[in-house]
Amino acid sequence: MAFIASGESGTAKLDASSRVMLVKLLLTSAIVFSSLNIQVSIEITLRPVGLVLQQTVFQTV
Repeated sequence: MAFIASGESGTAKLDASSRVMLVKLLLTSAIVFSSLNIQVSIEITLRPVGLVLQQTVFQTV
């Protein structure tokens, strides 16, 4: 009985550590995804500005 109880507590500890690992993994993936999303949005907003700047430069030249 004692062995079974210690085994259950061991699995509970394992579950807790795996939960912590899952949370860390989710957090890191969310941070990476948000940073990638920010880069993509910056590129999308800057690309038309760059095109407009190129057109104005070509028109002035």
